[in-house]
Amino acid sequence: MTTSTTAQIILWIAVLLLLIAALKILLRGNWFLAWLRGCAGVAFLVLAALLASMAGDMRSYKPLLAAQSIANIRFTEFKPQIYIATVSVPGQPENAFELHGDQWQLDTRIIAWRGLLASLNIEPLYRLGRLSGRYLILEQERNNPRYVHELGASDFGIDTWKLLHGLHKRLPWLRPQYGSAVYMPMAHEASFEVVLSGNTLLASPTNEQAVAALDTWK
Repeated sequence: MTTSTTAQIILWIAVLLLLIAALKILLRGNWFLAWLRGCAGVAFLVLAALLASMAGDMRSYKPLLAAQSIANIRFTEFKPQIYIATVSVPGQPENAFELHGDQWQLDTRIIAWRGLLASLNIEPLYRLGRLSGRYLILEQERNNPRYVHELGASDFGIDTWKLLHGLHKRLPWLRPQYGSAVYMPMAHEASFEVVLSGNTLLASPTNEQAVAALDTWK
């Protein structure tokens, strides 16, 4: 008997033993209910973990109470078209970010309500989104490095806004959306206040350098 034949016999014996074992399990009658209970238990654990992560992530959102100031940004130019943007958010420590270009933009992520939830006068929620810069000259915009900073990245392994945004057509009581400001000029020592009203961000100059930058830009 060749080695190949011996191997085939061993494999067929293994197949037969597996078939016998499978038939014994299937003929017991309660395997299917046990399998369903196991699958349901695992599904509930996964769902609980998902909801716990979403609950943790939602802690980073704040209620949107009419028009309110959400950030102040001031710029320091240390090289041509390279700035340090210092972002001050009420109740939080300042953070500094490097931006390249001539203009800056800030956006937010907003979770608003529709239908019954909207009728209950529940305030929308918001979180700061991305701070980015851009060049005015198209060639520079295409070839030079740009920096985009996520100011409200999730610390819980899930991004609730992205998840809801992908499901908003199936969840008619939710309306996740972006709030974006128009691009504003960057200038040395210029400072701006950012106000969020609805889903509109308004950036206003708060010192002479910012006013001069706007006048030059216009």
